[in-house]
Amino acid sequence: MTFIVKMKSRRHLFLRSLIISILLVIITGPGLCSSINVLTPPTQQATVGYATSLQCFYELETALDDDVIDITWTHIVDRNSLIQIIERNVSKVDGYSLVGELYGDASLGIATVKESDEGLFVCKVVSSVHVVSASSTTQLEVQWNNVPKTKQKPPGTLQLGNNVNITCVADALPSSTIEWSINNRSIPVGNSHYHVQGALLSINNLTRADHHAEIRCSSVNNVGLQLSKALLLPVEYGPKIVLSLSENIVTCTVDAFPVATVIIYENTTNQYKQVEDTAVEIHIEDCKHVTCNATNYVSAISFTSFVCENEQKPTYKPNPQTGLNGGAVAGIVISIIAVCLLIAGIVIWKKKNSFKYMRPTQRKDLDW
Repeated sequence: MTFIVKMKSRRHLFLRSLIISILLVIITGPGLCSSINVLTPPTQQATVGYATSLQCFYELETALDDDVIDITWTHIVDRNSLIQIIERNVSKVDGYSLVGELYGDASLGIATVKESDEGLFVCKVVSSVHVVSASSTTQLEVQWNNVPKTKQKPPGTLQLGNNVNITCVADALPSSTIEWSINNRSIPVGNSHYHVQGALLSINNLTRADHHAEIRCSSVNNVGLQLSKALLLPVEYGPKIVLSLSENIVTCTVDAFPVATVIIYENTTNQYKQVEDTAVEIHIEDCKHVTCNATNYVSAISFTSFVCENEQKPTYKPNPQTGLNGGAVAGIVISIIAVCLLIAGIVIWKKKNSFKYMRPTQRKDLDW
């Protein structure tokens, strides 16, 4: 009895397989006599921000004039996320389209590549007449190099003598090389003041020259070079004063951060005050000295400059008749007396010399 049951079960399975095979022959029809091949490169590369096309080519062993080809592109973002980009030759997502002419070319065009385009893409080609389909998968490797950013630590305002670290944050694929520049000049290797270690720039013992110096980092990879915005270090320092005189105008120039309050003293009496300015000018006539005082909350400093060298005005009043005053007349009289004494001395000297060289008889005659 058991044997008869097993025979019936085998006969039932055979009949079911035969029926399924017959149905497949009826449904597929000519597809059994033809096939389709789809080819894509294993990997393809693109750059963020630029247009590209993913290559996909197909070939039918038996082509018919009335054959209709349906192309589908699917982006596999991850295991749980699929995006149907092209469905039966129609774009479902903006920025993507078929660029082939459907005669063996089923390539996908991307108007602007994004970082999110990284991943697997499946190109599927279906022949409506042959009722066959095939697909191929390609890996899109996206490259990019975004503008790097600089970060200062410690943040905020710094003071003279402080140390600061600046980090360059780069977002690039493939990974990029970091370079540094200050005031558009590359930092030399082995510089003790500016120390570079890849994406880290250390500045030791800040000076006045570091205040608002333009610090930039650049990111370089296969895509190209990207330059960061300038980082201006705010370094606080006390006033530095320079006084100058030109055509009776005294200029007090002050270099300080934060900006200093400036006061100029003329002869220690007159005050000319100017708040939050880098240069203060005053017009002077008669003065002995000028003092410039500058103050910010870092320090206070004053500087006394030169003695003013202005011409002294005359203190006498001219004589309305002669135009000469008493001092001038006395000078003339003294000059006349001096001339007369000089002439008398010359006459006496000549007489003595002439008497010395006379003969004795002549001297006797002249002896008085």
